[in-house]
Amino acid sequence: MAAASSDAGAERGSHATAGQDAGITVETARSPVQQEVPQPVPHSAP
Repeated sequence: MAAASSDAGAERGSHATAGQDAGITVETARSPVQQEVPQPVPHSAP
């Protein structure tokens, strides 16, 4: 039973993180500095 509770909590955390990421993305998109950030993106690509 304890394990089930832990799983539920983990899933909750994932949802909260997703929401935070979305909010950060919106804020960065509005910031002109974000234009310089895309440069390192190709480096991550294979």
